[in-house]
Amino acid sequence: MGGRLEGRVAVITGASGGIGAATAIRFAAEGARVALLARRVDEGEAIAQKARASGSGETMFVQTDATEEEQVDAAINQVTERWGPAIHALFNNVGGVVSVKAFPDERVDQFERTLRLSLTTTFSVSRRCWPALIAANGATVVNNSSGAAVAAVPRETLAKGSVWPPVSYAAAKAGVEALTRQLAQAGSPHGIRVNCVRPGQIDTPGTRFGPDAAKHFVADALTPLQLIERAGTAEEVAAAVLFLSCDDSSFITGKILDVDGGLVFQL
Repeated sequence: MGGRLEGRVAVITGASGGIGAATAIRFAAEGARVALLARRVDEGEAIAQKARASGSGETMFVQTDATEEEQVDAAINQVTERWGPAIHALFNNVGGVVSVKAFPDERVDQFERTLRLSLTTTFSVSRRCWPALIAANGATVVNNSSGAAVAAVPRETLAKGSVWPPVSYAAAKAGVEALTRQLAQAGSPHGIRVNCVRPGQIDTPGTRFGPDAAKHFVADALTPLQLIERAGTAEEVAAAVLFLSCDDSSFITGKILDVDGGLVFQL
């Protein structure tokens, strides 16, 4: 099986680990030429090498802080100079939190920095890539949200010591979902489909912290609320991103796809 992205150019932000890395490897295996944008050089180069080995397509790593507009401009310039004016698939994956402090202890500056990292980057990278997406004459954008955008957990669960993302992250990811719908509207005259994945508990090295660093930091809070009582994998999210980025989903736009073991349904 393979070739669903044969000959297409894909840009993935936050691609040096976790979901971004798994998606880069999967896209390359499906024939895409993949540009990995991330801040961490050693990790990014290593994932680019793995992606290159997974398929016949080319890959490139561009060190990029997606919160800095000038760096985003420079990165996309490198992509289009190497592979031409069209970008066929964009995965806005970059995001995270600045502080895990609960409301009202999270400071305003921490709130705003989290919004910049987890929401503004989706806007700015999409905006910069837009002319290249139009040039593809049939492109896709997939944004990365989170179950935190729509879900909460009982107070009793938090009282037991479970960790939960801060309000800044929930607000940012809710904004990503609203932005997805608006970009889908803006993209429709140009053949650009825009969708969103909404991961729940996905086990990656970056999510193992808190009271028990051997598992996902929200495992205690979420596992009992899921229909599938385990953590998901980065590869499972990558499969969903691939579906929304290839012709298999050609009649889907403006939608949010839950990848959460049934969490949102249960809540």
